[in-house]
Amino acid sequence: MLGIARARGVADNLTFVEGDALDITPQLGPFDCVVTIGTFHHLPQDAAAACLKAAVAPGGILILHDLWRVGAPGDRLLDGVRLPIKALRLLQLGAPLIHTPGERAAWREHARDDVHLTMREVETLRHRHFPLATLHKHFLWRYTLVWRNPPLS
Repeated sequence: MLGIARARGVADNLTFVEGDALDITPQLGPFDCVVTIGTFHHLPQDAAAACLKAAVAPGGILILHDLWRVGAPGDRLLDGVRLPIKALRLLQLGAPLIHTPGERAAWREHARDDVHLTMREVETLRHRHFPLATLHKHFLWRYTLVWRNPPLS
């Protein structure tokens, strides 16, 4: 993905770096903008939240976009609507609705240590690590947390 991003060269002021998300700030940061998409559930939450927060320069912004796990009964009921919508989206994209046994095994291995937070747990994480962050709950099991690091006075 980094090779593709570099090849596309969308902006001259971007630098793409491969590294450990829990150890990148001391080497390169802080950053004006930190974006993580579909990564947070692979990391230890409290340690990752602390590292991401430390990576954002004063006046900078963090955008954390990830998956949430259904926990509340109302969300479970909404899955009856979400699942057909998700299936239609997959069909539109030409993606398979059913994976081969090998693909399912690969996904199980990929998700072996994942921790998907419920929205209640995401809200707790926000209050504990990212005060005043906005939290957007998306219909198809995603959320976006946007936190601005206060500028230096």
